[in-house]
Amino acid sequence: MPIISWRLLYWPIRQLLFGIVFFSGCVTIVSIQWLILTINGRHTQEWLDDSKRWFIQLLTFCTCWFTSGTTLRLVFKDREAMARYYNAGQLQLPRRAIVIANHQMYTDWLYIWYLAYRNVGDMGAHIYIIMKESLKKLPILGYGMINYSFVFLARNWQRDAEKMACQFNETSKRDSFWMLIFPEGTNMSHNNREKSHQWARKTNKPIWNGVLLPRVKGLQLAVKEMGNQVITLTMGYKGCSLDRMAQDVFNVVQLYIWGNQPPLVSILIDVQTIDREVEPWIESHWQEKENEMLHYYSNGDFDGVYVDVPLVVGDKLVHILLLGALLSSLVAIYYKYLVNV
Repeated sequence: MPIISWRLLYWPIRQLLFGIVFFSGCVTIVSIQWLILTINGRHTQEWLDDSKRWFIQLLTFCTCWFTSGTTLRLVFKDREAMARYYNAGQLQLPRRAIVIANHQMYTDWLYIWYLAYRNVGDMGAHIYIIMKESLKKLPILGYGMINYSFVFLARNWQRDAEKMACQFNETSKRDSFWMLIFPEGTNMSHNNREKSHQWARKTNKPIWNGVLLPRVKGLQLAVKEMGNQVITLTMGYKGCSLDRMAQDVFNVVQLYIWGNQPPLVSILIDVQTIDREVEPWIESHWQEKENEMLHYYSNGDFDGVYVDVPLVVGDKLVHILLLGALLSSLVAIYYKYLVNV
């Protein structure tokens, strides 16, 4: 009888375990959300915010255990900026702000959300993300994201403007919020860069290779409803270049099926105030991002001083307990509903 090498079984078992842990974790979170909404007490919003924290903890757990692991590099333009924004292992950033970033790949938001969760006084419970309307139809995940008050767009301004204004206004009433916006509207790819070039030629805009032309209307509305303080992030992934794009190298399949995480994610951090019309401000600021990305690809990192932060959930014991609890729950459900039918 032939002996099957453990190496042949490693990836199927690893993928199965990831699916079990992630799926059971998501089911657990949305079930608790449903219970919270059913009770509908005076702490409903606070508890829903807690469930938002649980989701980034679940994602971080899966990232740490089922991928090759990664490190976040927090980059600041100079030592003065680092002293202003980073102290004792925590980022000293505004707790009520619009957050904008270039969009390198679909999971940019994961690293930004993790940054909020671990390095900004637990802002992970107070982050709001703008995303495609189709995502709210995802089984289980869509229900959870709706309860997180994420903003879902149909990419039709007539349909989206009123809904965005309403959600921005409601969010602005909270004590703490980060509204995450990717002004480019889509991630960097060869096809999207060519579309950006075509639009730039048509509208007499600059042609950029490191970033895409930003869209203005959503940011204008956000500034009107939520204030003009902006945390601006520039994302860079080690191993990528102008032609070898992050979305090609580290897509979702590579990350969570094959376990290939970027070994280093550099995030250039700054805080600005939009003190003029949004359109000329964003165009000028995106030119800065273009220069930053060209420097990144030429030199392997952004220009500035930095501190490295490992992507971790916490103590290893927490990992083991969480994994054990999730697997135990799944086994109990299996025997209760499948074996005893």
